[in-house]
Amino acid sequence: MTPLEMLHRAWRAARTAFVYSDRRSTAPPPSLSGAGVEPWLPEAPALEGAPYVKAATRIAAGRVAILSLPDAECGMPPRWNRHPLSGFEWPLRNGLRLPIKGHAHGDIKYLWEPNRHLHLVRLAQAFRLTGDVTHAEALMRLLDSWFEQCPYRLGPNWASAMEAALRLINWSLCWQLLGGVNGALFTGADGARLRGRWLASVYQHMDFVRRNLSLYSSANNHLIGELAGLFIAGRTWPLWNEAVGWTESAQRHLTAECLKQNGADGVNLEQATSYQVFVLEYLLLAGLCARAGAVDFPAAYWQRLEAMSDYLYFLGNLGESVPAIGDSDDAAVVRLSPDPDFDQRRALLASAALLFQRDDFAAAAGRLDDQTAWLLGRGSEARFAELLARRQERPLKVDFPNGGYRALGMAQPGRLRALFDTGPLGYTRIAAHGHADALALLLWLDGAPVLVDAGTYCYNDQPKWRAYFRGTAAHNTLRVDGLDQSEPGGAFMWLRKAAVTRLPCPSPGGTEAVGAVHDGYRRLADPVLHERRVDLTQAAQQLIVTDTVSCLGMHEIEIAWQFAERLQVCADGRALTVAGAADPLRVTVLEGEGAWRLYRGQEEPPRGWRSPRFGVKVPITTAVWHASIDSTHRFRTSFELLAP
Repeated sequence: MTPLEMLHRAWRAARTAFVYSDRRSTAPPPSLSGAGVEPWLPEAPALEGAPYVKAATRIAAGRVAILSLPDAECGMPPRWNRHPLSGFEWPLRNGLRLPIKGHAHGDIKYLWEPNRHLHLVRLAQAFRLTGDVTHAEALMRLLDSWFEQCPYRLGPNWASAMEAALRLINWSLCWQLLGGVNGALFTGADGARLRGRWLASVYQHMDFVRRNLSLYSSANNHLIGELAGLFIAGRTWPLWNEAVGWTESAQRHLTAECLKQNGADGVNLEQATSYQVFVLEYLLLAGLCARAGAVDFPAAYWQRLEAMSDYLYFLGNLGESVPAIGDSDDAAVVRLSPDPDFDQRRALLASAALLFQRDDFAAAAGRLDDQTAWLLGRGSEARFAELLARRQERPLKVDFPNGGYRALGMAQPGRLRALFDTGPLGYTRIAAHGHADALALLLWLDGAPVLVDAGTYCYNDQPKWRAYFRGTAAHNTLRVDGLDQSEPGGAFMWLRKAAVTRLPCPSPGGTEAVGAVHDGYRRLADPVLHERRVDLTQAAQQLIVTDTVSCLGMHEIEIAWQFAERLQVCADGRALTVAGAADPLRVTVLEGEGAWRLYRGQEEPPRGWRSPRFGVKVPITTAVWHASIDSTHRFRTSFELLAP
């Protein structure tokens, strides 16, 4: 941290210790001073209500999907401060001083997820589509219980400004779907009482967020989410004098962070595909909110959103599954579709198709999903159909120099496609959500994954598995002396970080090539450089990876390949035979001494695992070429299709 950041954090810690207390706040918010504005959510689309009623009935019965728990029984009303896995009940103490990370009673994300209140919006949607007041009453019962159990600044739900911002965004949707400040459900004494409690909590949330913004090295997706939540809340409830200034400030800073945290090529600089989706969703919601109120963001903001959508479009063209590069916790800002197979990436592409008039985005989305219909209003289905009807082929962008990703095999029809990672570790000094995956390679055959990214699995409560899944051993790259390329400093921090440099790679006709070098192992007593070149020849249906390890002394080398779980891998001398794909694949070490070792579902030390979603891990085969070297050494590995 810089001296300025250390001073800032010291001041914030002192304020938390001496200004905030463990007692309930008795200071009420200021009196209302504004009359409100028109809602930013369009008129409800003409959708079939039955799926929403089914989902709402399940929620009203106390059953909610929470990360890896598809049907968690939370109760009605739930105990909002109770961990759904461990059952531990967090105390009502100053939330900013609670030891929420690395806690023995379970990953805090499982508690925070239902407290983001995405599922409350489903109740409001069911009410809006059917007029059945029982859905709204269930929502109001949940809110009332939350206000009672989670008093201002106390407990785990007041430990993070981003969590408060996410609640504000989902409350904004609920508020509008229920009819706003003069909604019929707020009539009578009980309705007026709940409206008063809700507005008081909105003000407290806004004040909490603006006082606890994630700044300096923590200014990643958290800051974008906090600013988006503050802006959307301010536009939804411009009911206090000071809130107007908070809203204007949030919009200015959100514009700056949009341009700062996302490269000109559209890649989010946290180097994580899941956070690409998460951040784009925040920015899109804030943009739609602004446009509805005639306080639009500048053109550069929208241009960056289109570039971000372009990168999502590219990722979907690699194969049938989008690679899980970097951290992923399955986060969503809102969930306006009851479809159990809802795809957030496709929904964002559908919205982007309409906003930017991109027929290629529309074709990639395939259809207009319910979430896009809610956000862009009636008539969006017809506009979407027009885009699909005029679909034209256009060149696909395959190189993203700011993010550091280059695809091979996309420019012309072919069976093999590869993605080469030459990007930085992550964003800001701590690179919180980046993985030690420099020069990693992903591979698809006929659209099906062959070499995969291992994913994330966990964040806070299992340090062994957190270290494995974000470490070099879980990626398709080279490891030296059993060490990660970058030096970890905690579950969300990297200290010394590998720097990658793209190299010029002239290639013969009919061959695509890309190369890069990283300096992550220069920190060793005998410094090591790792250079990798990837050549793809579609005519020969062959990909060759050349790894050069430059050093003077002795080192242990591992070149790992993580194979998709459906594949069976057998070793025979210098070759691997890979079955289970469309055609058999042979992997051969053409140059370089060593031997293969195969791992599958190994617990100690972890090896041979993939996490398809947060909280879930499945065994895969990881093939590792082990070698001992005593000077500069070169390894050449061939991936070649065999006749069926």
